[in-house]
Amino acid sequence: MKKRKRIVYKSPAITDKISIEQRPAIVNARGRFGDWEMNTIIDKNHKSAILTLVERSCNYCIIGKLRYGKKAQELAKVVIELLSAHKDLVHMITADNGTEFACYKEIEKGLDAKIYFTHPYSA
Repeated sequence: MKKRKRIVYKSPAITDKISIEQRPAIVNARGRFGDWEMNTIIDKNHKSAILTLVERSCNYCIIGKLRYGKKAQELAKVVIELLSAHKDLVHMITADNGTEFACYKEIEKGLDAKIYFTHPYSA
């Protein structure tokens, strides 16, 4: 029997990311509104996903659907769309190292906020 090669989708790498250690000290105190955490939740079939944005001081949560899975360009558009109503109150966003956050510079431009990334393989 002839073996077939499986096509593997290569995700874009995250370049020039800023470490979580470079965040301002006020973020760790959770004293101001506008410091957000961003993450994705993927369904069991890996077909679709949702984006969660949680504000760190009061746990205000915004959830948006990603229709085509965790693609970086779509995620950037959804983040800008969801947080544009709170644009004046977005100071910084913390994300993990998932490849879905590769277009983070578009988010920084659209919301005028800094995005920091956690350490690899840390909760």
